[in-house]
Amino acid sequence: GSLRRAAILPRGYIKDPFNIFDGVIVLASLLEFIPNNSAAGGGISALRTFRLLRVFKMVKSIKSLRRLMVTVLESLENVGYMILLLCLFIFITGIMGMQLFGGKLDDIDLSFDDFVDSIVNIFIVLTGDAWTDMMFDVFSTTGTVTCLLFFIFLVLFGAYIIMNLFVAILLERFENQDENEVLLNDRKDKAFNSL
Repeated sequence: GSLRRAAILPRGYIKDPFNIFDGVIVLASLLEFIPNNSAAGGGISALRTFRLLRVFKMVKSIKSLRRLMVTVLESLENVGYMILLLCLFIFITGIMGMQLFGGKLDDIDLSFDDFVDSIVNIFIVLTGDAWTDMMFDVFSTTGTVTCLLFFIFLVLFGAYIIMNLFVAILLERFENQDENEVLLNDRKDKAFNSL
């Protein structure tokens, strides 16, 4: 850091936003070394986790990483629609869970009695975190096949179809970007050959 500052002088150092970011993180980290500083608690040490954002500095220098980041950022509009669809799916299945299992799961730690608990349980199933345990707990309490159909529908439609839409959106964007690069390279070749 200091060798770099001496090499590019303070004005040159301050021109780069990443250098300013690095400086703020270092200064915030220095506050932890001040004895009897009440502000030097967990809040200041938590700022050091922002050092991980320095990885984005590599985006400037690595062309393939920059291409990946640009593609992901360009697909955010379409991903936003997909997230809206996912929220709608969670909302609908949350209400279904309340209707099917609300007030029936007193024997286990699981609850579909209110909307928040139902949404949290749906989210847990969609992440794939021990959803089979949840399904068998609900099945052992209710004893209905409806429970099995509900959880299987939730996993098949939610976890696989909707989550794969996200991957499809990204892949489509990569494919479009590849086609655009091929067209651009063809234009460059034609312009070069015409000389």
